[in-house]
Amino acid sequence: APLEGVNKDERGEVFGGYEVIGPFGLKSFGEYFPKQRLLLKFRPGRAEDLLQVLRWRAQAGAQGRGGSGTIEWMYRPKSMEKGEAIEFEYEVSLKVSDEPLAAGWAADGTKVKRIEIPVVTESNPKPKPVEPIPQEAVGPEPRKDGLLFHLDFEEGPDAVYAAGDPKATVKGKPKYEKTPGGRGIRITDGSELSYLPERNINLSRGKLYMKFKPLWHGVDQKSHYLLTVTPRPGYLYFGKLPDGRLLLNMFDEKKKQHYPWHLIRTMKAETWHTVTVTWDCPKGRMTLYLDGKKVAGFDDREPWKMGKLDNLNARCRLLITEGADAVIEEVKIWDRPE
Repeated sequence: APLEGVNKDERGEVFGGYEVIGPFGLKSFGEYFPKQRLLLKFRPGRAEDLLQVLRWRAQAGAQGRGGSGTIEWMYRPKSMEKGEAIEFEYEVSLKVSDEPLAAGWAADGTKVKRIEIPVVTESNPKPKPVEPIPQEAVGPEPRKDGLLFHLDFEEGPDAVYAAGDPKATVKGKPKYEKTPGGRGIRITDGSELSYLPERNINLSRGKLYMKFKPLWHGVDQKSHYLLTVTPRPGYLYFGKLPDGRLLLNMFDEKKKQHYPWHLIRTMKAETWHTVTVTWDCPKGRMTLYLDGKKVAGFDDREPWKMGKLDNLNARCRLLITEGADAVIEEVKIWDRPE
């Protein structure tokens, strides 16, 4: 839901067909941007109340525009024209008796699947829970070098190696082009790559490597997030801030920030660079390397703990974001800092 012109101090109420939720304040990580998205969380008390979240009511106006309408659950109702589309995310958590309903639905995080709500009776008793697939049976054999995730874009957006799910969810139409090492992918406004995060990144200890060509200058006064992960709770982003700092910022489960940073105001557009970032949360340690040289870091600070990754949460994804504005040739993630 676009929030243009709403500041941090404003308050509002989310209202629906059954109850009022609020008042509430805007929440953001670290920085405030005038244009951002507001996530509304709705917990229906009855199965039929779910329709109140998704209902779209057509309005036949005086001008005969029968195809317009409003999405009633949004913070600011948005007028829609016939044929216009809107993107949204939502979570469903219902219970039948004392067992969670359809715990594994929409695991791919792309489309909502139909949910059949069974009625528990004597003739139709509560079904037995499905035995989970053993974790050791999922994914390839662990690599001795600790590599968890590798993108090279030679054959497309899917990972060439992944300890978890290698499949990419692609938004928009990213373009591919020749690079010094083979082939890269151009990520700009309207294009984005998304991957399931579990087993593909270790938020406690790890290392990230990326080779990229920015389509921006270091002094363009804009944010360019090249990669983000959203555990629950917390946040992680790697990229450039408007003031020209390059950093990997980790928001722990208490929302405290941990980051090494380096000024890249002299970085030019259309030039190739490599970045490596290591982290060891139990030891309170992070290090940042740019083009093979150590440029920032800290050791032996107070340890911190990151939130948990959850593939079933549609917002918990490993993203190469549309704001990257870069050509990316390679991405590697290991489960150890060395």
